[in-house]
Amino acid sequence: MTTTPTDALHSLCAPTGSSQKFNILDRLLSCLALSSIGIVAACVRAVTAGRLFRPSPHTAGTRRAGLVANFTNANTPIMTSDVRCDEQDIQKIEALLLAHDIARNYFRGELYDWMGNSFDGVLLELKGGSPVKLDAEITARLFMIPDKSTVWALKVNEHGNAPAGMNIYSTNPIIPDDEQNSITVFRLEKTPGDWCDALFIGRTMLRTDAPSRFGTVAFGLMAVTAYRLGFDQIGLYAAGRGPLRPADPDAYIGYFVWPKFGFDAPVDVAEMSRHPAHSMHGLRTVQDVIACAPEWWTDHGSARHMQFDLRPHSRSWSILINYLWTTLTDF
Repeated sequence: MTTTPTDALHSLCAPTGSSQKFNILDRLLSCLALSSIGIVAACVRAVTAGRLFRPSPHTAGTRRAGLVANFTNANTPIMTSDVRCDEQDIQKIEALLLAHDIARNYFRGELYDWMGNSFDGVLLELKGGSPVKLDAEITARLFMIPDKSTVWALKVNEHGNAPAGMNIYSTNPIIPDDEQNSITVFRLEKTPGDWCDALFIGRTMLRTDAPSRFGTVAFGLMAVTAYRLGFDQIGLYAAGRGPLRPADPDAYIGYFVWPKFGFDAPVDVAEMSRHPAHSMHGLRTVQDVIACAPEWWTDHGSARHMQFDLRPHSRSWSILINYLWTTLTDF
């Protein structure tokens, strides 16, 4: 299947410290206090889709992380909603995602290790609990890894702005040659003494001929699975700046795309002072700006770290569920 750049958008997040767009990236979450070991997890809210979580003694090695790139449809407007979702809403969207052809055909857990053997899942250390083993299908959903991928897990130390934790790397036929995707699992101190488990989307590449809506379904499955496992937050660096150039396959457009999925970040007084309407000057977040003047954000928005709040009733969930219902109910 062939899609246009607006169906499988390139370069959602930009690299730093390199002149090459897809080199290993160092820009991850900043100003975050991390635990010394940094390996993740969370209290299990529910067993997703009847899959089992099995204890295992294994751990992983150490290496650097990377940062992102591509999805969704630039022609779909950014939408917001102040109606807070609940567990029933998440269940409905989970059913919608699992019934989608993308989920049925690409997220069955057919994963392999470097030796070509079946990959049997990932071990996560639960916050205050015993290690938990995720089977291959839950691993695929949590880390947006399609079938026929090669997968490996490595511990990474804190470096630059990157969180210490465990990186899950993957390669597959849907991403460009010589690329690898990565997502970091880490532990975050939200307030002194209050630790939570979080995910950081490091690098997510798709080929321009990837199936339409692949990224949308993949992230929806990731969010639902992370919620079920008890994670509090998904972070990333959303690159690019306005005005949007959807015809340019090399343009970074993460600042525009990720808010569609419910990601948010603060805006400062200086950038909002550029808006001619005085009523815009007191807005505090990206989603506040989009709710009031989406065209302004498309033309003048810029790169920054963003977060998706996985807690129930969050604004992030409200926006994501609205977006998924709008874009996926026509299949």
